[in-house]
Amino acid sequence: MDTLDDFIARRGFDREEIHREALKLIAECRAYELQEARKAEHLTQTDVAERMGISQARVSEVESGDIGSLKVSTLMRYAEALGGTFEALIQIGDKTIRLA
Repeated sequence: MDTLDDFIARRGFDREEIHREALKLIAECRAYELQEARKAEHLTQTDVAERMGISQARVSEVESGDIGSLKVSTLMRYAEALGGTFEALIQIGDKTIRLA
C-alpha cells in the first residue's frame, strides 16, 4: 500500500499547495461555524455590529474565517455580542496556558 507521500509524488501534487488549500478549507469551516452561531442566536450581522460598536462590513470580515488577522479584543467582543465568551489557549506539550 502506498503512503500519502508516495501518492502525492506519483500524482505530481505540490505539498505546499495542498497545505494552502487545506488552510482555506479550515477557514471556510470556521466562517460557517461563526455564521451559524450568530444565526442560532437569531442575530443579523447588523445586530452584532451594533452590539460591538463596529460596522456590518467589519462583522462580515470577522465571519470570513480568517481570524489570524483579527485582534483578540475584536474576537472577544464578537463572542460577547453573541452572548458567549472567548478563550485563547497555548498548548505546549502537556501544559496549557490560558491567555484570555
